[in-house]
Amino acid sequence: QGRMVGTLTGAQMELVSFLLGDVDEITYSRGELFCLLGRRNAISLGTRQENGQWTLRVEGQILLRNALNDAVDEAQLRELLSQDILNLLAHLRDLGADPLGFSGRAASHFPTLQAWHQQGWDSGYRDAILEVSLRIFASEAT
Repeated sequence: QGRMVGTLTGAQMELVSFLLGDVDEITYSRGELFCLLGRRNAISLGTRQENGQWTLRVEGQILLRNALNDAVDEAQLRELLSQDILNLLAHLRDLGADPLGFSGRAASHFPTLQAWHQQGWDSGYRDAILEVSLRIFASEAT
């Protein structure tokens, strides 16, 4: 606790801040794609447990504010950004780090912290299923 367990790239840190709502916009680039993204509403971070298996879920509506490219394929952007978020979640999970606060969300499903610990959150987090569901909207104002 309170110790460094690994590193994140600048892009990963920016994505963490965006998911948490600490920043309103991020510059996103992947290959030839370069654009400015915002949130249409708050990003939802959630957990659920079914038959002893935890799932970590990220869901949100993303605004494509502007793009350096003439046209951005929104389906391609959704796929690339979803994959980057999945990769970030897997990396954080592998490190045993939880800057997105999934543990607190998971604990809220139980009447006591003891009940939560008895469900094996630490191993559950490491083995959790990761889900990302995004919708991309082109912004009228850039």
